[in-house]
Amino acid sequence: MMPIHFPFSRTIRNYFEDKAFRRSLIGWCFSENRIVSLLALSRSGEWRDFYLPVSVKNKTVLDVGANQGDSAKFFIDNGASKVIAIECCDKAFQYLAANAKLHPQIVPIHKRFDLSDLDREFDFLKVDIEGYEYVLLDRLLSTPAVLEVHGLPLIERFRNAGYKIKYPSESCQLGYSCLCYAYWNPMQNFEDKKEMKV
Repeated sequence: MMPIHFPFSRTIRNYFEDKAFRRSLIGWCFSENRIVSLLALSRSGEWRDFYLPVSVKNKTVLDVGANQGDSAKFFIDNGASKVIAIECCDKAFQYLAANAKLHPQIVPIHKRFDLSDLDREFDFLKVDIEGYEYVLLDRLLSTPAVLEVHGLPLIERFRNAGYKIKYPSESCQLGYSCLCYAYWNPMQNFEDKKEMKV
């Protein structure tokens, strides 16, 4: 069997990109498995492409499903002045709390998300809660939002509710991987959703 060879320029570029990415993690606490996932996200550019439909510069982000604080880091790196980070998983929250001690812009909250969390003051909402995002279907949001939506039936319900849907890849759009991003902009979506019967 012949070995696979990568173009030299790509190997060098990956080396320097990986090194720069790991350098950006100095002062942050993540499990080794999460670092590997974050490196893959950094290479794919998925968060850059899908998590910033609006500028978060000098804004407060409500980060629901904050995991170990990786998405909080992403929003802070993109100018957010404060990230209210909600995470219910005990192990992930340990890292999130450690990151909050190092980065006072993060307000860690250890609980399961419920609709009363939307009463907090924030400018932008990010939600990644593995299917539980359906609770937002009958709620008119007053701020821009991006939601990871899991499962084709739920994706269709969000589309029918007036959310704008974007797929991370063509295979996702064809239904092979049931994850997409749903966007809510109160200026664009409000009238459509007000007319909708939930």
